[in-house]
Amino acid sequence: MHTALRPDRGAAARPGSTLIELRVVFAVIAVLAGMLLPALSKAKEGARSTVCKSNLRQLSIGMLVYADDSQGFLCWPGLTDRGNTHPRHAADWVFGGRPDADTNDRTRCKTPGYGFHAEAGSLFPYELSRARSPYRETFIESFPVHRCPSTGPQSKALRVTFSMNGLLDPGAPVGDGASEAGPKGTQINGERRPSSKVLLVNEDPCTMKNAAFHPGGSAIKGSFVMHDGRVDIASMDAPMDAPMDAPMDAHVEDLRDRQGGEIQRPGFQAKMFHPST
Repeated sequence: MHTALRPDRGAAARPGSTLIELRVVFAVIAVLAGMLLPALSKAKEGARSTVCKSNLRQLSIGMLVYADDSQGFLCWPGLTDRGNTHPRHAADWVFGGRPDADTNDRTRCKTPGYGFHAEAGSLFPYELSRARSPYRETFIESFPVHRCPSTGPQSKALRVTFSMNGLLDPGAPVGDGASEAGPKGTQINGERRPSSKVLLVNEDPCTMKNAAFHPGGSAIKGSFVMHDGRVDIASMDAPMDAPMDAPMDAHVEDLRDRQGGEIQRPGFQAKMFHPST
């Protein structure tokens, strides 16, 4: 006598997945993604900030080595379209610039003459160990060391997104209109040796009409490139209690967005930017 096999009613009653179960799974995935994506975004921005700081330090060290080869005088921040087109301004660290109206005109990014030319600046051999080139309007090659990786496509057209402290320029008026840097620029190994002075800032490309940053100018409201709400700056300083002939050092730090505006106010300008204080 054979006993007929009966189907498992419990198995037959359970479908593969119900619509409610699928919705629960998708909701859990959405919650996990919402938790992980901000952390991943922050980590990615942190990595870009690390590259930005590395570039700033490399440029700052190049400036100090340049000064060591130039009787202690730093290269010049420069103004729009100064540089090796005239011997008087051969010390400008970067050549080029844009009229005010073009600073945020991204449609002109590929037009000849747009942006800055680091290869025609005095600092170029100290940055990349390559010979300085004459200015050519059609030269469009860019070098990553001159750019912050958080500045996007416009930075590739500008080619330089860091600005040098404009008050270190011999032609920069301060206070009563006289320059504090002297006719040869700022000397870092003399009696008026500057200490804890800003060398470079990570300025917003939209406010860059040249590669010189003038505190209290277009970026007074803190218009900088931000890394999680902080801006990277490079400074020069001497070790504590070091003799006057000790070599200067460069260091990079990040400031809160609000501090970027505060250091440009009159009370801080002399301490952070003026070469004679």
